[in-house]
Amino acid sequence: MHKNKAESDRKKREIVCYSKRKKGYQYYLKQNNGTREYVKKDNLNQVREILQADYDNQICDVLEKESLLIRQFLNQYNPDMVKMTYENLSEARKEMIHPIVCPDEEFIQMWLKNHEGQKNDYPEKTSYLTARGETVRSKSEKILADLFHKYQIPYSYESKLCLSNGAVIYPDFVLLNIRTRKTIVWEHFGMVQNPDYAQRTFHKLDMYEKNGFELGKNLIFTLESNDILLDVAAIEVKIKRYLL
Repeated sequence: MHKNKAESDRKKREIVCYSKRKKGYQYYLKQNNGTREYVKKDNLNQVREILQADYDNQICDVLEKESLLIRQFLNQYNPDMVKMTYENLSEARKEMIHPIVCPDEEFIQMWLKNHEGQKNDYPEKTSYLTARGETVRSKSEKILADLFHKYQIPYSYESKLCLSNGAVIYPDFVLLNIRTRKTIVWEHFGMVQNPDYAQRTFHKLDMYEKNGFELGKNLIFTLESNDILLDVAAIEVKIKRYLL
């Protein structure tokens, strides 16, 4: 380690000079007494090492300065300042102004209006009442809905969704990430131990993929079987990662 440091210090002290020639450049090492020592072609690796070390040191200095600027920016940056500028206005002023960024509550209401739930008219064999007051088809869907409600995530249950291929489906849930204002589909597959159900699940996931949905981007799913129960802790991890 000490040897490498000494070698690095030596390279820092050595100064490379060069002059243009018809067929390229000639390189010299400037000595302490001011004279220049010509570097032969066989020794050009020495020049490369010195110049590379000098370049690396410059890059380190630049990155340190950039890192400092980024930290200073992040310490002062408030992503909500634009929204707060409008929200802090009086109601009289708000009536006369069109905000650059729609306030969260207003955006949520528009989103809910465009994603009305309970649109699937397939008969319900069982129903469970959620904390928000709607009915869902399974106990697991109630758990999911109540978790979304707990984390104050806007959602719709069995909203109508038109795919790019023209097909119409009714996902278990569509949700809004308020921070990014992106819509995310959440499907729960609760009987994957059943071969026919599992086959339909694969077809549905394939359909989503072919219509532009990407897992972790705008599609989330959970699985359940007789042997594997719904993992609430894992669901909360997904909620915090993708929806908050």
